[in-house]
Amino acid sequence: MKKTIIFFVLTALHTSILAQNNFKLEGTILERGSNTPIAFASVVLNSNQRGTCTDYNGAFLITHLLKETYRLQISCLGYQSIDTLIYIDSNKHITIALMPATLALEGVVVTAQESKQNGTTTTISSATMQHLQPNSLSEVMKLIPGNINQETAVNQANLLSLRQVGNDINTSLGASIIMDGVPISGDATLQDAHNGGDDNKIKNRRTTGKGIDLRQIPTDQIESIEVVRGIASAKYGEVTSGAVIIKQKLGETPYELRAKKDANTLLLHAGKGVKLGKSIFNGGIDYINSNPDPRKVFEQYQRLSASMRYQHSITGNAVRGRINGELSVTSTLDKEKDDPEEMTQAEDSYSASYTRLFARTGGSISIEESLIGSIDWNLAAAQVLEKTLRNRFVSPKGPMPLPISTKEGYSYGIYLPAEYQSNLEVNGKPLNLYAATNLALKEQRFWGKHTILLGAEYKFDWNHGNGEVYDITRPPFPEGGSSVRPQKSSSIPALQKASAYIEDSYSSRFSYGKLMVQAGIRLASLLNAPASMIKLRNKAFADPRINATWSFNQFNIAHRAISVSLHAGYGIQTKLPVLSQLYPNLNYFDIIELNYFSQNPKTRSLYIKTITKDGTNPNLAPARNNKVEVGTTIKTGNATLNITIFREELSSGYASQTMFLAAPYTNYLSTSVNPSEIAEPPTVDMFQSEADTMLLDYSTTVNGSLTIKKGVEYNLSLGRINTLQTSITLNGAWFLSKYDISLPTYKRISRYYNNKPYPYVGIYTWNEAGKTKSLFNTNVLLDTHIPAYQLIVSTSLQFVWVETYQPNPNNGLPVAYITQNGEIHEYKEEYRNHPMLGLLAQEYSNRAFEKSTTPLNFSVNIRITKSIKKFMDISFYVNNIAYYQKPYKVLGTTQKKWKASSFGAEVNIKI
Repeated sequence: MKKTIIFFVLTALHTSILAQNNFKLEGTILERGSNTPIAFASVVLNSNQRGTCTDYNGAFLITHLLKETYRLQISCLGYQSIDTLIYIDSNKHITIALMPATLALEGVVVTAQESKQNGTTTTISSATMQHLQPNSLSEVMKLIPGNINQETAVNQANLLSLRQVGNDINTSLGASIIMDGVPISGDATLQDAHNGGDDNKIKNRRTTGKGIDLRQIPTDQIESIEVVRGIASAKYGEVTSGAVIIKQKLGETPYELRAKKDANTLLLHAGKGVKLGKSIFNGGIDYINSNPDPRKVFEQYQRLSASMRYQHSITGNAVRGRINGELSVTSTLDKEKDDPEEMTQAEDSYSASYTRLFARTGGSISIEESLIGSIDWNLAAAQVLEKTLRNRFVSPKGPMPLPISTKEGYSYGIYLPAEYQSNLEVNGKPLNLYAATNLALKEQRFWGKHTILLGAEYKFDWNHGNGEVYDITRPPFPEGGSSVRPQKSSSIPALQKASAYIEDSYSSRFSYGKLMVQAGIRLASLLNAPASMIKLRNKAFADPRINATWSFNQFNIAHRAISVSLHAGYGIQTKLPVLSQLYPNLNYFDIIELNYFSQNPKTRSLYIKTITKDGTNPNLAPARNNKVEVGTTIKTGNATLNITIFREELSSGYASQTMFLAAPYTNYLSTSVNPSEIAEPPTVDMFQSEADTMLLDYSTTVNGSLTIKKGVEYNLSLGRINTLQTSITLNGAWFLSKYDISLPTYKRISRYYNNKPYPYVGIYTWNEAGKTKSLFNTNVLLDTHIPAYQLIVSTSLQFVWVETYQPNPNNGLPVAYITQNGEIHEYKEEYRNHPMLGLLAQEYSNRAFEKSTTPLNFSVNIRITKSIKKFMDISFYVNNIAYYQKPYKVLGTTQKKWKASSFGAEVNIKI
C-alpha cells in the first residue's frame, strides 16, 4: 500500500512538472540577403542554461520552456551575433537573419568583453584576436584586466599569470586550459634535467610541475576564449587560479589565408570550413618561426600545427543532437646554441622538440518529452613526444670524484677527466586519456526556477618515455651536488584522477528585482595515490562554490534608464599533485670515505659509501585556493561599468623544500699512508680511519607555498560614440600579491669549519625570497570604426600609475637548528653572538625591508585594420610608438626604464 501511494505521488508530481514546462521555441536561422539556411548556429537561452544548434536546414527547437522572458543569444562563425530578449507564453516559431561579419558593418567588436556568468569572466572573440594579431595564446592574455601589454619572450616558457603582480608556479599550474571541453594536460610532463636547474639554457624553459606553455597553442583556429578569473563553475576542476575555456571554429567559411611579419616573427596560416549535408568540417594549418633577437640567428622557436574538426547533426522525432570530433597535431622546436665563430671549446647547445597528437570525439543529445535537457560527453586521447637535447662542454675545477654505483653500499669510483663533452637526452612520452559526461535536467519550478547540472570525469596521465639518457661516466652537471641516476619515466605509475559534481542554477523574480544563484559542489580524488601518502590515499576533496547576482529593477534618473546588479561569490578550488611531485627521482648520496688522488693514475683510489633516499613526501596534500569576490555592474544606455573586489589565499601551494638526513660514515685519512710504498690502487684497510657523521640534503615537494592575492578590477565601456565613430573602453586593476611560505624551511650555511662542512642547519619560519608586490594600472582603448571605409584604428594608452616591491620583513633568526647528528634544538636570542650558531642568524642593513616604488610610466600602441572589398584585410601595428617613464631613485641611484618600439604587418585573405 505504501509503495502504491508513493507511485501515485511521484506520477502526479511528474505530471505537474510537465504541465508547467509545456512551451517550445522553434525557428530558422538564415543569412540576410541570400536567405541561405545557416547550419550549426548556436542558439542559447539565459546564458548557457539552455541551448542547442541549428541543423543542416538552419532549424532549431527548444522544448519544455516556462512562461517568462528569456535572454536569447544567437551566434555563428562568420556572422554578427544577436543578443535580445524574448517572451515565452505559448509555442513560438521565429525566423532570424544573421548578417555576415565584415568591417563594413556597424558594431564590430574588437575589444574583450566582461561578464559575471560562471564567475568573473573575460570573453575574447575571433574578431578581437584577428585585430590583435597574436602569435599564440600567451599574447591574448594581455587583454585580461590588470595584465600589462609587453613583448612576449619566445625564448622561454610562457606561463599563465592571473590576478597578480609577477608570476608563480602555483598560478600557472592551477590554471586549467580547456579546449572544446577537453583540458590540455601537463600532469605527466617529466622533462627535467636533474642537477641542471641553474643552467642558463634550461631553467627558463622548464614546464615540469609548472603548467602549460602557452607558446604551444595557436589562435587562428579559435572562435572564442573565456577566461574565468573568479569562482569557476563546479563543472571545471583543477582550477585553483582560473580556467581558460577555448571554443574552436566550427562553421562554413571561405578559404582563410593569413601572413604576418615583424622584426622577430614570421607566421603563416591557412584554414577552411565546409558543409557537406548534415555534417560540417573545419580545418587549418599554421607555421611560426620566431627569434627573440634577429641578431641571434642560433636561437630560434618554431611551431607547426594542423587540425581537422567535424560536427554531424542528428534530427529525429524525439531526439536531436550532434556528434563532433577532432584530429590535430602540434609540433614545436625550441633551440639555442653558441655562435660557432665565438666558441673556443666544443659544442654548447640546447634543443627541445615537442609533438602532440590529439584525437577527440564527443557530442550532445536532447530528448523531447523528458526531464533530461541534454546529455553531453567527451572522449579524448593525446600522445605527446618530447625530446630535450643538451650538449655541454664540462671542465671540472680540479680532480672531481665520480660515483657511479646504482645501489646502496660501498664501491670504488673513478675520477672525471679534466674536460669532456657531455651529451644529455631527456626523452618523454606523456599519454593523456580523458572521459567526461554531463547531464543537464530541464528547468523546473520549485520556489523559483532551477536548472540542475550533474557530471563526472576521469583522467589518466602516464609517461612511458625513457627519461634522462646519458653516459654515466660523463655526467652533464657534475657540479650539481647530490645526484640522481638515470631513471626510465615508464617505471613511474600513471596518475588516475576522478571527479564528480552537481550544480544548481537558480533564478527567481521578486518585487524589487531578480536573484540568480549558481551553487554547486565538486568532489575530486586521486584514485591510485601511493599507500604511503596518508593525506591523498582514499580521500575525496570537496570544493563548494557559489556565485550570486541580484539585479535591481530598472529605474530612471534624469530620464536615463539605469540597471544595477550586485554580485558575490565564494569557492574552494583544488589542484591535485602531478606526476613529478608524487614520484620524484630516487636521491643518491655518495659520501667519499677515501679520496686518494695520486699523480700516477695507476695508484689512485676512490672509496664511496652510497646511500639512497626516497624524496616522496607522505604528507603531501592537494593545493587548495580559497576565493571570495564581490562587485557591481551598472548599465545606462550603451555604457557599462564593472567593478570587482577579490581576495584569494592559497596557503597549501606546492613548493620544493630542502630536507636533511644525518648519515654516519668512516673517514679514511689519506695522509696516513706513505705514497712511496704504494705501487697499485690502495684499499681502505691500509689507512687510518675515524668515525664521523654528516648532514645530507635532498629536495621534496611540500605544501609550503603561501600566495595571497587581493585587488580591484574594473572595466568601463562607454559604447560607440557615433559622432566620433569610436568605442571607448577603460579597464585596469589594482593588485597586491604576497608571496611567502606556510611551512618552515631548512637552510645550511655554505661554509667549512676545520676542513669540514658547517655542522648545523637552521629552521626558519620566513623565507629570504618572500616579497609583496603591488601594481595599479589603467588601459584606455579607443576603437575607431569607419564602416564606409571598412577601417578600424585601435589606440591603446597604457598607464602604470605605480608599482611597488617590498621584501617581507623578518627578524633574521631561525626558530630551531639541526645538529649533524640529526637532533633538533630550539634557537635562542643569545645564540646570535655564538661563534658557530651565530652564523645561522641573518643580519640586515637598515634599509633591507624598505619598499621600492616605481612611479608612472605610460605607453601608446596603435593597430590599424583595413578591409579591401570582402576578401582581404590588411593590418599594421606599432607597439610603444610613444613611451614615458618618470625618473626615480633606488638607493640613491636614479633609474629610468626605456622600451624600444616594435612594429609588424599582417595580411588576411578570404576566398
